Amino acid sequence: MAFKFTLMCDTLPWVGCDVLEEPQVVLQAAKQAGYDGVDLPGDPTRMDGKQWRQMVEEVGLEVPEILAA
Repeated sequence: MAFKFTLMCDTLPWVGCDVLEEPQVVLQAAKQAGYDGVDLPGDPTRMDGKQWRQMVEEVGLEVPEILAA
């Protein structure tokens, strides 16, 4: 898939949307806004890779990048 638009979820807490707190809400909003994928924050203490893959695929998005600091 060629990505036109991907949303960097790491920046969303600054505007009151935290993908780690409300993943379904943020993923659905990203899809409805026309994004093809979401760049997720890389926090293995708060994320289960298999669950995240399933949630993202169910919404119809892809994850081109896991962001880590």
